[in-house]
Amino acid sequence: SLSYNSLRYMIILSVPIAVLVTVLADDIILLIYGKEYLPSSLALKVLIWTIVYAFVNSTFYHIIASMNQQKIISEISSVGTFVNLILNLFLISKYSFLGASIATLATEFITTIMMGLFIRKAKKSI
Repeated sequence: SLSYNSLRYMIILSVPIAVLVTVLADDIILLIYGKEYLPSSLALKVLIWTIVYAFVNSTFYHIIASMNQQKIISEISSVGTFVNLILNLFLISKYSFLGASIATLATEFITTIMMGLFIRKAKKSI
C-alpha cells in the first residue's frame, strides 16, 4: 500500500542520515562551530535520532488524517507536549542540554508509538 511504502522510504532515508551524523558529529561541530562547542556533539548524536521518529510520525500523521481522525492527532500531540515538559523539568536540571536532547528523543519515540498503536487498532476495526 501507499502508506506502507511511504513509511518504508522514510525509514530507509532517515536511518542512514542518523547513522552518518552520529558518526560524524564531532567533525560537524568542529567544522561549523569550533573546538569550544565540541561538548555539544553528544547532544547532536542524540537529537539526530529524532529524525527517524519525526519522519515516521509525518507518515502516521497523514494516515490518521486520511481516516478523518484529526482529533486523535491533537490528543497525541497534547500528550507529547506534556511528556516533553515533564521530561525537560527533570532531565535538564540533571543533565543540562543533553537532558533536553534526551527528552526530545523520548517524546518523539512516545508519540510514534501512540500513533502506531492507534493506526493498528483502527485497521483491526475495519
